[in-house]
Amino acid sequence: VGEGLAASLMTASGTPVSDKTVVGTGMRLVITDSAGEVVGSAQIVIRGDCDGDGKCGLSDLLRIRKQIVGLEKYGGAQLMGLDANADGSVGLADLLAFRKHIVGIQEIKN
Repeated sequence: VGEGLAASLMTASGTPVSDKTVVGTGMRLVITDSAGEVVGSAQIVIRGDCDGDGKCGLSDLLRIRKQIVGLEKYGGAQLMGLDANADGSVGLADLLAFRKHIVGIQEIKN
C-alpha cells in the first residue's frame, strides 16, 4: 500500500476481519487514506469458494449442484467462486473440477 494509505479486510457485511481469519469469497479489501476516507476497494473471489469460508468443500459442492439444476441462483462474487475453470459460466465442467479438487485429484487454480 502506498504512503499514507492503509489496507484492511472486511467481511461482506462490513465488519473488520481479524488477522487469524481465512480470506474468503465475498470479503472486501478496503484502502483508506490518512484521514480514514475510503479511496478504493475490491471484492475478493476465491475460485471454488461460494460460501465464503476460503476453501472448496462439500458446502460449495452442494451449492454448485443447486446452481446447475436451478434450485438456487447465485450472483456476483458467489457465482464467480463457482466458476472453477474461469470460462464465464457455471456448468458440469465446474462441478467436475469441484469433485476432483475435493478428492485431491486436481487443484482449482485461482
